Amino acid sequence: MPFFKRRDELSEREDPVLGHHAVEGQRALHEGDGEQAYEHFCTLVDLFTERAGPTFERTLVWKAFAAKALAVQGRTDEAVALQRQVIAERTATLGAEHPQTFSTRGQLGQTLAHNGRPDEALQIQRALLADETRVFGEHDPRTLTTLGNIAEALLLSGQVDEAVTTYAALHQSRVEVLGPDHPDTTRTASNMAIAIARQVGEGPDALAVLASNLERLIDAEGHDSDAVLTARGYLAEQYIRAGDGHAALTVLGPLVEDRGDALGPDHPDTLRSERMTAEALELIGEVERAIATLEELIGRTLLALGPHHNETISARVVHLRMRADQGWVEVAEAEAFAAEMEAAFEPAHGIHPFVRLIVEQVIFEREGEDPSAP
Repeated sequence: MPFFKRRDELSEREDPVLGHHAVEGQRALHEGDGEQAYEHFCTLVDLFTERAGPTFERTLVWKAFAAKALAVQGRTDEAVALQRQVIAERTATLGAEHPQTFSTRGQLGQTLAHNGRPDEALQIQRALLADETRVFGEHDPRTLTTLGNIAEALLLSGQVDEAVTTYAALHQSRVEVLGPDHPDTTRTASNMAIAIARQVGEGPDALAVLASNLERLIDAEGHDSDAVLTARGYLAEQYIRAGDGHAALTVLGPLVEDRGDALGPDHPDTLRSERMTAEALELIGEVERAIATLEELIGRTLLALGPHHNETISARVVHLRMRADQGWVEVAEAEAFAAEMEAAFEPAHGIHPFVRLIVEQVIFEREGEDPSAP
């Protein structure tokens, strides 16, 4: 097939076919539709490969986006493999210290962190931070973004004290570079507050930290920004952690509606809020309604996100746990679910400890034996 343009002029802005797939792929990714986004990004990869070659930079750009779409679907191993491939190809074509090579390394760390492998993510992000500090300087925006990703991975891995310390250092750097009122500074302060709430625990002090943080964000950004919606979600989660289902529901009711309006009803964040609503219903004693809510939600989440997306798995785990608490789960069902998770996710994935606890609970209740006992 002949090139439509010179290789150095080939771009999504100049070619309507490329532009269509770029716009639609980005839209689908924003809406959480990883499967549709993946199709568009793979088409772009094929078109750029055909017209400009497999190592042309725009080819690699869309390969990296295809990896993001795989991660959104919960296809973590495929996403990681593709990101590692892009890193190798960018290292060969652009160099190991090119910003695009660094960017893909950061994306790989994010994929691992958000899919149950934060310890692996930390190894990658810390090595990247050292390289970016050496090449760009410690206050460069790219370096600071990586520092924020490290703080997030620390929080996800349960290293809460170090996460708070890292967020504090990042916040200080952002104040120095950007000023106290810059959106990046404000959002770093919000992330730090979330980490501090985890550090404090489940009592009223943690709730006070998150409520104060939400007020500050609303003052800075209004009621509808992504950061405010996220902060509202963390506040609801903290109410659930504290066992206050009624307070959680007062936050989650409007949050589900607002996230649906802003992101769409099938976006992972909207579905996460609905799953948390079921957990809050359980806390106020409406267990059967909570289980029914989860059953309906799992069906929609499977269709929207696929079987291995984090939200699909989270909804299924909560559903299994609620039913196990009611004595409605047989040992064979619990063990089959554990086997499914073992086949789907690597041993280091964070899903496995939760599932093992449920299996042990069911075995103990059904057979009167504690499998963890000597």
